Amino acid sequence: MNRNRSKWLSPTLGLFAFAMIWQLASAVSKTPEHFPGFFETSRVAITLLNEGYWKDFAATAGRATVGWLLGMCIGILLGVAAGSSLVVWDHLRPVLAFVRNIPAFLLITIPLGFGVTGEPARVLVIFAAVCWIVIDECSESMVRRPSDVREVLLAKRHSHWFITQKILFFEVLERAFVPASRTTAAIAFVVAVVVESLAIPSHGVGARLLTFLAAADMRPVFAFISLTGITGVLLSQSINTLARRLIFWS
Repeated sequence: MNRNRSKWLSPTLGLFAFAMIWQLASAVSKTPEHFPGFFETSRVAITLLNEGYWKDFAATAGRATVGWLLGMCIGILLGVAAGSSLVVWDHLRPVLAFVRNIPAFLLITIPLGFGVTGEPARVLVIFAAVCWIVIDECSESMVRRPSDVREVLLAKRHSHWFITQKILFFEVLERAFVPASRTTAAIAFVVAVVVESLAIPSHGVGARLLTFLAAADMRPVFAFISLTGITGVLLSQSINTLARRLIFWS
């Protein structure tokens, strides 16, 4: 009971302290109209949700989720395949090192270069941003998989299928899939917001933020930023829980 209470108490106190510091910073600010406090931001956020702006967050979360799922599925397959061969891994490493230093949102030039625009282009950018990270994590985890586990299982006369399943799911994906899912979920959501500000859709957080910034009213901007953070956290937690369940790990 005490452990469960402590599990929720510390984050709650941390969020409360953050809100109070935010409110105090706004109160002492010389331009409070450009830096609204926590209470004013919360009021505007509730108003925006009641006015139907939740559709923007649903659209952004939907794009991020689709791109994440595609990136994870294809990234795992390619990562496991690449990590199964040291020759392929040696050729792949410099490519991954190169891609690792490219800002994810700049990948929008790839679908645009092939004439892909609109919603497919936005999803493809999110997919590409997630996929290369998963390939990197899974391939390296495959290369560094413990050889002693396979030898012990062979000595116990387990089938090759059982050994492959054991090593892949519990020795490789446990070390790559769950950590990568947490990182890529956040990246997918951030890339979705940035791409929406470049290739503007009818609904989306990035597009709406540009509208509010153009109006020079910071209250809805701060409200949208706060709601964006909450949406991203909820999406990230949901994806992380799903990732743990998929490989029977908790």
